[in-house]
Amino acid sequence: MKLGFLLFVSFISIASYAQDSSTIDLKQAEITFEELEFDFGEMYQGETVSHTFKFTNTGNAPLVITSTKVSCGCTVPYKPSEPIQPGQTSEIVVNFTKSTVGEHRKTITIDANSKVGRHYLSISALVIEPDSNTIAEKAKEEELKQEDRITIQKAHDNCIAIYPNPADDLLQVELKDHIGKPAEIEILNEMGRSVSRKQIASITQESTKIDVSGYTPGVYLIAITINGIEPITQCFVVR
Repeated sequence: MKLGFLLFVSFISIASYAQDSSTIDLKQAEITFEELEFDFGEMYQGETVSHTFKFTNTGNAPLVITSTKVSCGCTVPYKPSEPIQPGQTSEIVVNFTKSTVGEHRKTITIDANSKVGRHYLSISALVIEPDSNTIAEKAKEEELKQEDRITIQKAHDNCIAIYPNPADDLLQVELKDHIGKPAEIEILNEMGRSVSRKQIASITQESTKIDVSGYTPGVYLIAITINGIEPITQCFVVR
């Protein structure tokens, strides 16, 4: 009798444990990229190209990108620094520059609190030498960039160190007066070279935030083009 009673109690305990385990609500973030690789095609030696990898948090918990690592002379000028809520979309921008002629394929490693934990993106390009016509075009582009540099230098005295602030290294752009309109945001360094470019399909109430934590200290110019109209420019300093 005593043995039978002990077996009965053990059975009840196991059944109860199994029921409790089945009721646990496991929440997990997950990344779903629109694409995992991108081919720039032909690009010129020393040219800088950029691509935006878009993704969605298809999990049921906030997604946090903890780090991005690159295997090349490319950079990740933008990655989200705040948690991406379930169902929300965001992006990772990759810039690539190569001085060596030939075919190149590089990997970007993304670490996150997702179920997998580590994700991989890849970019490829065929780097070629520019011809004489291209060199002339590049010279013209450099002339235009020089004009941008002059604009930045003139604005330097009035430049405000609005961001990054010490708390989060985010450049925050208030566009609440242009809600519902499409916009493009481009950031140029003091050499007039584009550092990042972001498209906004429809401006919302929230501030547009750009991660500048990876920027080197210096003066930058942000140009905001709203609905295709002449861009609004503002100078800011990264310290």
